[in-house]
Amino acid sequence: MYKRLIRRWMLLLLVILLATGSLSACAEAVVDTAVSSEDAAAISESTPAPEPSLTPSKTPEVIEPSVTPTSKPSATPTETPSWVGPENFPEGVDPLTGLLVADPELLERRPLAIKVSNFPAAGRPHSGLSFADLVWEYFIGSGMTRFLALFYGQDASKAGPIRSGRPIDGQLVRLYGGVLGMKGADKSVMADLYRKLPNRVFNAKPASCPALCPYTTSHTYGTFSDTDAFSDFATAQGVDNRRPNLEAMRFDSVVPADGKEGERLW
Repeated sequence: MYKRLIRRWMLLLLVILLATGSLSACAEAVVDTAVSSEDAAAISESTPAPEPSLTPSKTPEVIEPSVTPTSKPSATPTETPSWVGPENFPEGVDPLTGLLVADPELLERRPLAIKVSNFPAAGRPHSGLSFADLVWEYFIGSGMTRFLALFYGQDASKAGPIRSGRPIDGQLVRLYGGVLGMKGADKSVMADLYRKLPNRVFNAKPASCPALCPYTTSHTYGTFSDTDAFSDFATAQGVDNRRPNLEAMRFDSVVPADGKEGERLW
């Protein structure tokens, strides 16, 4: 019986010891935990919290728009034509030659037509023909020819020798609205010329010098014209000496592709 009681007390004691040990361990664990928490807090308080660092955001790359330079439109040069006429001639261009004249005022008058002898040969060399805009040569019979020289863009101080008029002179001079200077004509021819060129036909005589002037008594080759003076003389005699419409011809500086070289005029 005593043995049983002793055993019970020993078990009880053992239980109490075990319980007491567990409590101590728990208390120590609690204390350790508390100390650890306090230490952690102290450490946390003594160690300053790192300030948050600003991570710089990446600056966006600004892409400037590329300007593609536009090419300036280049002016296409207008090709200068190689020709002038038959109308709207540039200022200062002679409509009878297509050439610029030295004195544009000359183009504001009527053309001046002068009859020039070609036979007999004693009347040669001719005078002033190289200053004429146009020169016609025509047959007058017996193997002879005569010239009609038209002065407009240039003047000749001495054109001649002057000879008599022919029916064809009235036709040619009328085409160009000109004034005719000659030395006589057959009566029937004279009447025809006056009809075709009213108030624009003049005979050479001493009173008309220097416009149409007989410098010698020779009927064949002694009479010449100063064309500048002839123009003034015609105006003084009542001729309407304004520029006529001479737009008709076209002049081109380019030789035609199918043109042929000329060797002589016949």
